[in-house]
Amino acid sequence: MRYLTLILCVILLAGCGGNDDPQSDGQPTTAIEQLPTDAPDSATATEEPTPQIFVRNTLPPTWTPVFEPELDNWFEETATPNPASVQRQQAGVRAEWTPVFVPTILPECTTFAISEAEEHFVSIGHQPVVGWSGLVNAKLYHLRVYDQFDQTVYEVLLTELQHQLPATVLTADGAYGWMVTPIDALGFPMCNGSGDYFIVGDL
Repeated sequence: MRYLTLILCVILLAGCGGNDDPQSDGQPTTAIEQLPTDAPDSATATEEPTPQIFVRNTLPPTWTPVFEPELDNWFEETATPNPASVQRQQAGVRAEWTPVFVPTILPECTTFAISEAEEHFVSIGHQPVVGWSGLVNAKLYHLRVYDQFDQTVYEVLLTELQHQLPATVLTADGAYGWMVTPIDALGFPMCNGSGDYFIVGDL
């Protein structure tokens, strides 16, 4: 009976499928599917994009930044203001330089003179004679007659040293002045003009 029990145990152990693999050491094995090494991992399939670095183009070597101040503002801020100029600016006066032709007064101009009129009070339509002394190198003499409002009523260029006014000059009551100026060969006044006056009215 004892032997029969041992034989049954051996048969049962053989029927349970003992493992013939010597490396298993009696431990159950689990089948694991190996993925190919070149297949992408599903966990790491999404890769982060590589950040692009912006590179600024360098300026050409010939360009150099230069600071150029505004001259007007720079002068106003740095220059010491002139008190007289500041006062003119506050008063609204703007000083400007304008070239003006100033004729040279010749020494012989001291000898240039007019002839005294015989009468200063004349009637309307009178034709008085005006005269003056000659001047060396004078080519012409400019005679101008004007009324009391400084309006020219008669004007003429002469070569002689006296002139009789036409009857159409003194045609209204009032004061009239006349002036003669010597002119050189270039057409410039040689001296300051000299003259006299008439009072026109009913006598």
